[in-house]
Amino acid sequence: MRKLLLGTTAVVGAALLSTGASAQEAPTVRIGGYMDFSWTYLSDSADRGTQTSPGVTRRPSGNDFRSDMEVHVLVSGKTAGGITYGARIEFQNDNIPASGQTAVDTDETWLFVSSPTLGTVRLGDTDSAASVMQVRPPRYPAFYRPSWYIARPGGLPYINSGVNDGSDITKITYLSPQFAGFDFGVSYAVNGGEGPRINNATNNGAMQRDLNGSRYNEITAALRYRGNFSGVGVAAGFVMSHAQAPRDRAANARSTITAYSAGGTASFQGFTFGGEYTFGNYRGASPGIAGTARGADMSWHYLLGASYTFNPVTITANFGQSFQDRRLPGVTLARDLRHTHVGVGASYTIAPGLLGYISYEYQRYRGWPGTTTGSVFGSTAPAPLVGGVRQNGNRTMQAITIGTTLSF
Repeated sequence: MRKLLLGTTAVVGAALLSTGASAQEAPTVRIGGYMDFSWTYLSDSADRGTQTSPGVTRRPSGNDFRSDMEVHVLVSGKTAGGITYGARIEFQNDNIPASGQTAVDTDETWLFVSSPTLGTVRLGDTDSAASVMQVRPPRYPAFYRPSWYIARPGGLPYINSGVNDGSDITKITYLSPQFAGFDFGVSYAVNGGEGPRINNATNNGAMQRDLNGSRYNEITAALRYRGNFSGVGVAAGFVMSHAQAPRDRAANARSTITAYSAGGTASFQGFTFGGEYTFGNYRGASPGIAGTARGADMSWHYLLGASYTFNPVTITANFGQSFQDRRLPGVTLARDLRHTHVGVGASYTIAPGLLGYISYEYQRYRGWPGTTTGSVFGSTAPAPLVGGVRQNGNRTMQAITIGTTLSF
């Protein structure tokens, strides 16, 4: 998803709104967003098993189409003191499975106030400071997306994702201006809730003060450097996320959820090379949002990327490996999940805002829930017990994706 940073600085006090002298600008509204369409052919070893419903046995298709869209409403105005203010509201169609992904809900919705000398404050549902400022290697357009969605049965995790990837919980965020190439950011969220709070007969829309959700008191921070040395563009950064686990967690669960990540890139004459290393006490698809059992080994992943752009074409390659200890609080599982990701993709700028792309991906999981012979995948049932030991098998996927994206 394209991210639009509305300003690079933040305001820390209403008194600042009256400083300086410039012409006021009434809020203006413009529309942005994107529309994406893709086709993916998927070879998945999980399909060797059968997916069943009462009285029916079937094998999933090897290919599918996918469409995805977001519409962004961007509001921006300026005070007489030169302070920029506004809002961003994003509508999406890819997050309500029961609707067949045709219903529309909101993705990110936030207010902002920005000063060129003091920084930017964001208030609302948006990515954390760690997610916004994390320095990551180049990735091809289909990285994470179409093949993952087609293989979604079984809860396929892209465990080499960014810190708090997609974490649009309600929070307050500060992003600093840049000083000698350096900038920093911090964010705070009371709990894992997003948007309007629970609205049902029990609490009648009251504030969600129950801290037994996925996490609470989440703090993220980021430090980043960007500069240029003799024509070589350099970026480096370090981000962290720290949150408390649910108060009603299992007795053998850790009380904190942590994630740390360091990354860097270097660019020269169309080439970009980069890498990241992430580690911490977390589990699941997005580092930093789910806790681990006491005694579990620390999770980690590394991701490498390289790209070359010769307008209007960009070619990108990625390689990454991940590890997560699968011991869960109160559950007996095999000890770890290992994931290897290899991919290469090319994109072509057809016209301003219009991109075509193609990619090939190879994914391998060791320790995927299932039997060693590859039984039912896509089931919510736990892996079977053999001799009192819960079994885990391997899973491999290969995917070819062709698509196009219109950004506006």
